[in-house]
Amino acid sequence: MEGITEMTSLDGSTGGTSGVKNNVMNVNIEYLRIFGFIMTLVMMICGYIVTFFFGVYPVTDVPINSAWDILVKRAPSNFNAEATYIKHLFHFVHTCVYVDNNPAKTVTAFLINFAMMPLLIFAFLSYKRIHLQTGPDYDVLKAWSPFALAIQSIAFGYFFLYLVNTPMQDTTLFDSPRAGLLFTAHFIPFSLYQLATVVMSLQQIMFLIARKAMPFEWIKLGMVRAYFYVTIAMYIVYCAFVISHVVGNGIWSAETKGGLIATQVIMYAFIVLTIIIPIVCSYQDSKRSIATMRIEFSMGKL
Repeated sequence: MEGITEMTSLDGSTGGTSGVKNNVMNVNIEYLRIFGFIMTLVMMICGYIVTFFFGVYPVTDVPINSAWDILVKRAPSNFNAEATYIKHLFHFVHTCVYVDNNPAKTVTAFLINFAMMPLLIFAFLSYKRIHLQTGPDYDVLKAWSPFALAIQSIAFGYFFLYLVNTPMQDTTLFDSPRAGLLFTAHFIPFSLYQLATVVMSLQQIMFLIARKAMPFEWIKLGMVRAYFYVTIAMYIVYCAFVISHVVGNGIWSAETKGGLIATQVIMYAFIVLTIIIPIVCSYQDSKRSIATMRIEFSMGKL
């Protein structure tokens, strides 16, 4: 075993030019972001499908339609979204009602780590990539990137609490203070996840500006700034709408036609801005060498 040290590669090679080092990895971090966001969409879609075919709400002992009847015979779903607390509170059916009840909640719980873990790893590697850059153009980004990493780590790491804290299920208690507290505990992890996606977008925008290379040639600096300001405005209005209803004085009502359209536009536009567009740009960026990071595992001397 002569010649083996703490720095010997994992394949048993003692170094040299002929050995292949298995303790070195090349990781395209943009693939992590793409996969994480795609799995977020998959999680939502699966939640909707499972809820539509297998969900029962309000819970009842009366005979119900089977999934086969719903799929083939076009029988109505046993899940009544109109009877949920979120519909009662906002007069609008948000997408999260389709992951709030079992069995969809269990299915979503299985999938959520496949969405959040890649985003957590991407956030850390993106932070390291920023600090590997040289030049004054990166100084501001380097200064606030630790705070961005902290926000993303907390938000992505604890997003599962969004599933744990289910809104009130008992319709007789919809107007009770307890119902408001339950929904607040449900909303906080969700709003932090939204904030983390906004922070991630800002971090990537600043990185693109610093290295003077946009994902597409037709994207101009003004367009990037407009995208970010619109995203920030959308997030603020989104949170204001939710909080205003929780405290009992909604800034507008989704009961009116105009209010319903406004609410739907904000919900789906925010998904496009913080998930769909980043997926497209991340895919384009994945083709560039800057997306690949070399990771080496080794043991230091005691």
